[in-house]
Amino acid sequence: MNLSLLNSLCYTAGWFWCVLFGLQGQSIIAAIGAVFLIVFQLYYTKLKDTFLYIQDVLLVIFSIPLGALLEIFFIQTNLIQYANTTKRLPPIWIVLLYPLFSLLLNHSLKIMKKH
Repeated sequence: MNLSLLNSLCYTAGWFWCVLFGLQGQSIIAAIGAVFLIVFQLYYTKLKDTFLYIQDVLLVIFSIPLGALLEIFFIQTNLIQYANTTKRLPPIWIVLLYPLFSLLLNHSLKIMKKH
């Protein structure tokens, strides 16, 4: 299967999975689904292209803390409020959408890297 197609499918499925279960207050199930899709994409990329795999791992490593900081900023400035969470920390499922999105940039949206 084409990496771009697989990546698009994983991102779309992960986004719907996280939002569906996250809004129902089942953050752990939402997070498990997101982690599974991230690991699945990394594994599949490792089988196809080692250099791209290293880029993907670095994207995942950097996008998680950056996403968490951005969401904390949004919460602290009252730009967003999440139900069923503390007032200071975002739900884990929303933070795990950031690495899913970062993998999208390296595969499905790779045309943006040229411009």
